[in-house]
Amino acid sequence: MDNTANKDVTVYQLYQDVSAGGVPIIIENGVPKFVAIDRVVIKDTSLPKGHQDPGESLQQTAIREVFEETGYNAKPVEYLGQFTYEVKNDVHKKNTMVTVHWFLMIVESGEAREANEETKLVRSFPLETDLSILTYENHRMFVEKAKEVIGKYLDK
Repeated sequence: MDNTANKDVTVYQLYQDVSAGGVPIIIENGVPKFVAIDRVVIKDTSLPKGHQDPGESLQQTAIREVFEETGYNAKPVEYLGQFTYEVKNDVHKKNTMVTVHWFLMIVESGEAREANEETKLVRSFPLETDLSILTYENHRMFVEKAKEVIGKYLDK
């Protein structure tokens, strides 16, 4: 589906942005928990994600962003899909279509990072947690997708 259809191109400039992120899973005593962050400026609870740097693969972007935002080194093990949303800036007359590619990621090392200018708090939750703790419906959707496939990674 073309998300730029029916945009007023005489007024707004259209841009495309690519991001990647993960549903990082910590496995403690065989129990999987997903990692989420509370962000400072946006004041939300979300999964870690961010913009792709030039030359990076989507997996590299997800690895870097999860580490930068959580402090955990996590390995992408399965592609969960993508989600596109629109960011409109009326002041600068810009519409940006942001496509985020999501991965199921297994935490291999590291520890929750201290608060910084972007991340207020890093938390982990059992997969069976009420997902309304996450601010965005699309983030809840990708945790649900992770729950469907995590079983094949629990014995590894």
